[in-house]
Amino acid sequence: MNLENKNILITKPENAYYQTGFKGSFAQLLKTPTKSYLITDSRYKLMAESKCKPGIQILIIEDYQKDLSEIFKNHKIKTLYFESTDFTYAKFLGFQKLFPKIKLKPLKNEIDLLRIIKTDQEIDLIQKSQLLNEKVLTQALKFLKPGVTEKELANKIVTIGLEMGAEKVSFDPIVAFGKNSASPHYTPDNCKLGKNDIVLIDMGFVLNGYCSDMSRTFLPKNPTPKMQKIYDLVLQAQNNCINNLRPGMTGIQADKLSRDIFKQAGLDQYFTHANGHGVGLEIHESPSLSSKAKHKDKKLNLATNMVVTVEPGLYFEGEFGIRIEDMVAIGANKNSSVRNLTQFPK
Repeated sequence: MNLENKNILITKPENAYYQTGFKGSFAQLLKTPTKSYLITDSRYKLMAESKCKPGIQILIIEDYQKDLSEIFKNHKIKTLYFESTDFTYAKFLGFQKLFPKIKLKPLKNEIDLLRIIKTDQEIDLIQKSQLLNEKVLTQALKFLKPGVTEKELANKIVTIGLEMGAEKVSFDPIVAFGKNSASPHYTPDNCKLGKNDIVLIDMGFVLNGYCSDMSRTFLPKNPTPKMQKIYDLVLQAQNNCINNLRPGMTGIQADKLSRDIFKQAGLDQYFTHANGHGVGLEIHESPSLSSKAKHKDKKLNLATNMVVTVEPGLYFEGEFGIRIEDMVAIGANKNSSVRNLTQFPK
């Protein structure tokens, strides 16, 4: 869909921030074919004036209905597109009540996709977020001793990250000991670390607005042969994907780069999630490196400067799970390698 000649109300915080440079608890962007308006209130007047990108008119709302009605009238707006993934049904009904003459039409993820290809500056910010992430994990591992609980270690990760300057976590850290690591999106509990437990940690932070994401699995000092075999296989699958990701691939093809390694070993049924996802202002963005039907953008072609995770894993219920995850930037052409933004040892 060509968005250039459409009237669009952008309400998703990440999209409003991306297009305006302003971040606040109330920030909307009204785009018309000839003009763009940042809509906020008096609390953010000074901040909006200092942060907002050139060419965007700042509209400090005093009466939402009255002020927007004037804009709609001036631009002869009769149809307004909105972000259906953010604009709730309650907001929809409220907006209709305020502006009964405006016809609302839903967009899907078209506005999100404007953020899918990162600038060099964005990639640098993502890497800085990841560097912080790695420093936090280095410090947190000092507390990884028998008897520590998953919750205690997860809380240490959060505390250390905030003390190091993170704005917040990208998501609640996953810390899983022993058989709990067989649950890919496990919630840390009061389980204590045992001497022969595998440890799976999945963590990320937000720095300068951009997210990081990394998973590492640590084997016990004397791993069982199966633990070592599975770890090596997961690492092989991840390396195969990272080394062969190219612009032009679909998410399905990128997923297969890891999944086929498991299939050759007869273990692909234990790889229960997608091979990766986009990262940026949100922790989960397009594209999806997935062959699963639920991912709407699985056929989307990868392109230069997309940032994605590569996170294959194998999970054996009642035993253990292993996942290794890096963030990478897709290379410049079909013959170039990706740039790995994650340097923490595996």
